[in-house]
Amino acid sequence: MPQLRNKHCIKIICFAGGGIFGYSQAYFLNSLQTNVADHVDVMGGTSIGSCIALSLANGATSQRIYNLFDIECAKIFNPSFISRLNPFGALHNDKLLNENYRKLMPKTLGELNTYVVIPTLDFIQTRPKIYDNIVNYDDMDIPSWEIARMSSSAPTYFKPWAGHIDGGLFENIPIHTTVSTILNKIPGARMEDMCIFAIGTGRYDREPRTENFSQWTAMQWLKPMMGLLTESNEMATVFWAKQMPFKYFKYYNPIMLNENWHMDDPACLQNIKAQCICNQDIFLNTFMEFIDVRA
Repeated sequence: MPQLRNKHCIKIICFAGGGIFGYSQAYFLNSLQTNVADHVDVMGGTSIGSCIALSLANGATSQRIYNLFDIECAKIFNPSFISRLNPFGALHNDKLLNENYRKLMPKTLGELNTYVVIPTLDFIQTRPKIYDNIVNYDDMDIPSWEIARMSSSAPTYFKPWAGHIDGGLFENIPIHTTVSTILNKIPGARMEDMCIFAIGTGRYDREPRTENFSQWTAMQWLKPMMGLLTESNEMATVFWAKQMPFKYFKYYNPIMLNENWHMDDPACLQNIKAQCICNQDIFLNTFMEFIDVRA
């Protein structure tokens, strides 16, 4: 079973959701000369962030995780002509996604050597379901790839898995979910002893609105609202995290996204990569600052 290295300096890393925009997280991790799991006590992740957290906990190298985006994404996010026209079912077939997840995350939840906290949404019961390996013996035999699959079941993009859908609908960057789980399940754990490094998947570079949206119809509101629900979810999480008495907190989210990019479109990856290269040294310095915090 995993153990805390130092209860007075609990190192936590959280990965946000964002579909293919998770490329930046994978790129930054691959730029490190060290294994993230060797330096943290707990990893939280939502949606594609759950894939990254659980892959690291399974012992996958950052290079293998990066290859999922650099090589496999164009195959995974490649809807057929029929699926584009078909109003029923998910836009993308999940066969390749599942195959890659199985390879990256072969262990069960109970076999992992690092604590993980993964939020999903149980759509059958209409309530959040949090998977963790701190104290929850009922879930320990579940393959970790299936938990990642549940958390990354973004509606319309991939079909639900085992009655669960994307954890981003609950908390897109699971800071509070992870912190609350630690406080509830590890005796003596305190917020004042927690060091948190949260990594986003990008933020939209929007011009100020000039159109008259006061007279928008319900259909006109639908498109911007879908994105804003996830964005505001993450903004609220980070806002409240900054008010908490953590020993250390850093939210790193430097990538600027274009409104015309979609989280299932590999065409934007080269632009994101260029931004990652520009921000790589800042990420390395920020990560070193995080791991250097002492009790």
